[in-house]
Amino acid sequence: MNGVRGIIMTVFAIALAFSYTEKSVRARERSQVAPEYKWRLQDLYPSDQAWSEAKQQLAGRLDEITRYKGKLASSASTLLACMKLDSEISKEFGRLFSYASMESDEDTRNSKHLGMKQELQQLGTNYTSKSAFIVPEIAEMDKAQIDAFIKQEPDLKIYKMALDNILRMKPHTLSDKEEKIVAVAGLMAPAPSSIYGVFSDAEMPYPEIKLSDGTMAKLTKAGYTRYRAVPNREDREAVFKAFWGAFDQFKATFGTDLYAEVKKDMFYARARHYDSSLHSALDKNNIPVEVYSALIKNVNDKLDSFYRYLNL
Repeated sequence: MNGVRGIIMTVFAIALAFSYTEKSVRARERSQVAPEYKWRLQDLYPSDQAWSEAKQQLAGRLDEITRYKGKLASSASTLLACMKLDSEISKEFGRLFSYASMESDEDTRNSKHLGMKQELQQLGTNYTSKSAFIVPEIAEMDKAQIDAFIKQEPDLKIYKMALDNILRMKPHTLSDKEEKIVAVAGLMAPAPSSIYGVFSDAEMPYPEIKLSDGTMAKLTKAGYTRYRAVPNREDREAVFKAFWGAFDQFKATFGTDLYAEVKKDMFYARARHYDSSLHSALDKNNIPVEVYSALIKNVNDKLDSFYRYLNL
């Protein structure tokens, strides 16, 4: 655990270094940002129109995955073909979503790019529903059959971890029809996070206060990061109170949004027969709950070292 402690302390130090720099990011209009500091989204797609065309092409391919339904256990070549197609479609989804998501993040007030992101989320849910048979069919196979298929088709080796994970999570795999229902529920799943992002980044009325040197400090998230580190202690206290006071005015809204996120996690955990949302979240990466709990305990047990670091 000493190595883990070292990593944790390093992360704390890096976070503090970025938090206390005078060059922290300020809230600016996109037009005020120098080109060298902007994403080059044209490296993904040269324009929104090109993105739309690529999205339409992908949408036309989604039904291709259904040709493998009920056939995955029939031969190694069929399993390989299905895994390859699923990988290709997933990669293109990732590319499309990266473009739409970053376009939206550039200015969350822009409804056009938010709409593009939401269009892709709907398309993703559609594909997840169509491909819902993959995991249950693979889960019905045993490890000996999977290993035999990999010997017959060496190209399956690159999917070995994914296949092993499916077998490992078999107790939490549902039937084909149930998996479809869970997939369709994905349409609602991003709602709490999306609502929080749009409100806190675009529409929330952040306060502006006057500092001791006469500076008018607009306390957006970026402004708070900058002005909470000013030299004057009274200014820092005023910045803290004003920023979090603004959040306090909408605590019922944020609390309701958080509750929606919690219920979403509860739904997936219960639907897949996990003991808790924590078990559900960690099992995706094969992390034992005991490891997670030990990390938290180790941090709490060594807080005196962190406090000493802050004092220094």
